[in-house]
Amino acid sequence: MRLHRIHLTNFRGVQNRSIEFNTNGITIVEGNNEAGKSSIFDALHMVLYERDSARSHRVKDAQPVNRDVGPEVAVHLSVGEYQFEYWKRWLKNIGTTLEISAPVPENHTGRAAHERVEQILAETLDADLWDALRMLQSGDLKMPAFTAESFGKALDISTDKVALDDSLSSLRDRVEKHYLAFWTKTGRVPKERASKKTEAKRAREARDDLQYRMNSVDADQAKLVKLTDTLGHLNDQEREQAVKLEHLTEQWDSTESLRRDVDRFALETGKAKAELEHARAEQQDRKRLIEEVKTAESRAKKSQTDLSTAKENLKVAVEQVTKAEEALTCAISVLEHLTQHLQTAEQDREHYAQLKRLGELRGNHNRVKEAQQQQVEAKKTIDVCLSRNDADRIADAEGAKNAAEASFTQSTAKVMATALCTIAVEINGEMVSLEQGDIKERHVVDVWELVLPEQLRVTVQIGDDSKHFADKFQAAQKQYETLCLEASVADTIEARQQATAREEAEKLYQEAENVITACLDGTIIDALVAEIIKQSEVTDSYKSARTTDCPFPADAEEAERAFDETVQQHETQKADMDDLKQALNDAQRDFATAETKVEQANKSQVETEKGLVIAETALADARKVTDDDAVKNNLDTKSQQLNDLRASEDNVRSQLESKNVEALKQSLENAQDDHERTKENIQANEQEQRRLEGALQQAGADGISTLLDQAESKLQAIERTVRSEDLKADAAKLLYKTFEKHRQSAHERCVEPFKQEVEKLGHLVFGNDFMVTLDEDMRVVSRTLNQETLSLDQLSTGTREQIGVLCRLACASITSIDGKGAPVVIDDALGWSDSDRLQTMGQAITQAGKRCQVVILTCMASRYGNVGEARTVRL
Repeated sequence: MRLHRIHLTNFRGVQNRSIEFNTNGITIVEGNNEAGKSSIFDALHMVLYERDSARSHRVKDAQPVNRDVGPEVAVHLSVGEYQFEYWKRWLKNIGTTLEISAPVPENHTGRAAHERVEQILAETLDADLWDALRMLQSGDLKMPAFTAESFGKALDISTDKVALDDSLSSLRDRVEKHYLAFWTKTGRVPKERASKKTEAKRAREARDDLQYRMNSVDADQAKLVKLTDTLGHLNDQEREQAVKLEHLTEQWDSTESLRRDVDRFALETGKAKAELEHARAEQQDRKRLIEEVKTAESRAKKSQTDLSTAKENLKVAVEQVTKAEEALTCAISVLEHLTQHLQTAEQDREHYAQLKRLGELRGNHNRVKEAQQQQVEAKKTIDVCLSRNDADRIADAEGAKNAAEASFTQSTAKVMATALCTIAVEINGEMVSLEQGDIKERHVVDVWELVLPEQLRVTVQIGDDSKHFADKFQAAQKQYETLCLEASVADTIEARQQATAREEAEKLYQEAENVITACLDGTIIDALVAEIIKQSEVTDSYKSARTTDCPFPADAEEAERAFDETVQQHETQKADMDDLKQALNDAQRDFATAETKVEQANKSQVETEKGLVIAETALADARKVTDDDAVKNNLDTKSQQLNDLRASEDNVRSQLESKNVEALKQSLENAQDDHERTKENIQANEQEQRRLEGALQQAGADGISTLLDQAESKLQAIERTVRSEDLKADAAKLLYKTFEKHRQSAHERCVEPFKQEVEKLGHLVFGNDFMVTLDEDMRVVSRTLNQETLSLDQLSTGTREQIGVLCRLACASITSIDGKGAPVVIDDALGWSDSDRLQTMGQAITQAGKRCQVVILTCMASRYGNVGEARTVRL
């Protein structure tokens, strides 16, 4: 496939653009981002594969944003032996046209055009190859796979032999040995088999010659019998044809006589027709003059009537103008009165609106006062209650005290004293009286001492660890009691109750603040009071200041209704006044028209009277020459003469037509030809009979039948021997050829030519020691450079991209034989290449462009500055 030209109209951001491609070389399309470069091949795909009725996302995305137009694409292509112009428009005023210029001109439209292009592409273009040769923007850097049918065929042409697989050598030797038993190494037949074939060929030729001679004898005998029968029929046919020819000649002579009579009557009828036309013209002229007199009289009478009518219409128009002026004056007075009423109604409506506003202001004032009182009460609660943070601190202190107490209780000693009788003792310096059974118990904080005066002293002292927990417990208890004392609460429960009460008061305070803010709307309460006083003064003085005689409405609804009714009346009166103005204009226009028509009627009357005099004079002059009856009689006479001649002509022509002249003439000519041809056939039959009789006499003398039987027996014996040898030889040859065919196709049928082409281009870019390794799908899997081999994944992004471009160029170079294959498309590639590599890649692209079509799309023209012999298109 070759791209010649593409034209985009209303396609995405491209409004109108045409691009010419270098069909046998390189085309560089450069432009800024979003200039429409990538749209070129999106448009090519759409025009080739999307019907004009399509509504796919691809088609809808091609429509310009916020423009109600249909995208259009026109393309000029060569593919295979076909060359055509193809155009489509989608979404709006859809259409498709196809104009094929080669190999045979064709024109199609609509669905037929699309289906014809599909047929051409299926027939000539390998779609897989076309996809593989495109390196599109934002595509991945995987190597393309070239398994396309057209690429394989091109590689078959470029290679002529491949190496033998070692694993099949033994089998090949056995097959070759069996093959050479029947064929030479060059594929020829050995001398032994050739001599037998030659003997068989000579025996067959001798048999065929005798058979031909025997067939000729049989055919001559049958032909001679047939010729004898045919000659009798030909003689009978010749006598019948002679009688028929004589009869047809007599009929033809009679027909010629009738033809001459028809020509004579036609000439006389023509003269009579001309005289009748002259008489008719004379009568028509007389009728015209009489009609003109009548028309002139009618026009004169009509002109008089039109003048009277015009004068009457003028009088009516004057009266209408006077009435219209009076009605307009009255309407103006009514409109002025309604305007005053409208002003009063609008003031009344505004008065009730002010009253409503005053009520709203007073309501806001009352709500503000209530909210302020609510804030005072809430502030009192806030001032005497703890905050939530203070309550949480007391609760935390209580929790710390309880934890310390638990630790202390678990770690210190517990002393229990039980009175066995009534006794007085001293515990920690305090006298305590105990009754029998009383129990005193205590955790030892520091030292616990029990004394029986003058009898016993018991001292319990805790260790250092217990002392630590006791100190910690005492400190936590003191902290808790201090916080409760400072907050004036008994415990944590009271503290939390106060915190909850304070939060509720704060909420009420904020709600009151929101009410005040909403009611004051950015002002202060003093301004609100001042506005209430001002509005009160205005509303209280309105009725006394009202001066109109219109009744005062009872409420706002009545005021609104009165205002709407007055507006409607005012608008109606304005519309009526406009109608009256239009009526006055119409009456004035009718008056002017009536004046004009009176003038025209006067002028028309003068002209019609003059025309009547002229028509009457012309009619009188004509009647002096020939009166009306004479003119009529002359026309009747000429008409009768013409009718008589036509009747005679029709009679003769009818006789002639009944003869069917053309058929008679053709029958006469056919009869003449048939008679001559029959006589010639009789003569040729007699000559052929004489020749066949001589040939049959010679064949009988030679004994051909006996010789044929002998030759047939000899040939069958030789052919049985040769056929057996040929079957064995063909089987050996088929086995040998099949083996060779599959062996060759299985061993790098396509790899080597493609590999050589890639390395040839790679030498220009990387150096002469550049080599690649291909897998079974023709993908590059590794690169060798400076005797170091790296897999494709180990190469840099730039190098992988460069090899990808070289592979596509190599494929296109091979497949572009005689204009076949497809173009290479490179969309903004080589972005990871340095300046030196860009220079060598430019040389490789230039070299490939000599054998295939290359299209480069780029927003960086400098990347391809080293590409030579390229056509540059700037968007």
